[in-house]
Amino acid sequence: MKPLKLIYIFTLIWLTSCNDQPKTISGLTETIEVSYVNWACDCADFIERKYFESDTNYEIRAEDCIFIEPATKETKIPEDYFAEGHFKYYLRLTGQFYSDKGIPKTYERKTPERPEKARVFRYDSFELAIKQTKKSSIDLLTGTWVHEKDSLATIKIKDKSWTFEYDGKILSNDDIYNINLTNKLPEFVKEIEKTEFIILSNQTDTMYFEILGLNDNVLSLMNFPTGRLHLYNRK
Repeated sequence: MKPLKLIYIFTLIWLTSCNDQPKTISGLTETIEVSYVNWACDCADFIERKYFESDTNYEIRAEDCIFIEPATKETKIPEDYFAEGHFKYYLRLTGQFYSDKGIPKTYERKTPERPEKARVFRYDSFELAIKQTKKSSIDLLTGTWVHEKDSLATIKIKDKSWTFEYDGKILSNDDIYNINLTNKLPEFVKEIEKTEFIILSNQTDTMYFEILGLNDNVLSLMNFPTGRLHLYNRK
């Protein structure tokens, strides 16, 4: 191949790359939290954590992903973050989005494939933030819960022990149960249903509940076989 033709080809590639770089900064400084997405393809490879916080069932979509771009060489993310660090940490970035979509010059391609343009966040600083492990259901259950319709009726849960109290008192030893969590309750619910159930048992009684909702503040249950609903707020 002739030298002039080579120069032409490399010049064309360089111009195409330059045209991909977004040009207009938004002017709005903000802090965002992102997780790295290790796609096999060349494409926007960070996702804002806000999607997971607003929807616990969220599944990553390519159109929601963004590129990130360091403002200086000193703020470039270390290579060991991409190798292993992203399993333990997410990134907290402070900077600005570009108003126009593009592909930053700093993006390092894995293949000859040309990425699709996406939103680009140009950051001035970053910090590693350790990922919090998801709490188990028993961890979320542990504590004191107050019935929404009767503030004197409470549940105390500790070490897989469930105690019904009224006005701060245990009325009988029959109000103390052992907790068993399961994802199957075939005698009441079809096995294809994906949810979690509570079985409470003691020497004289067994109770069954479906967990309709459970977080740091609210516990919502449905009793079987009555279908009665119970809503508790954490004390």
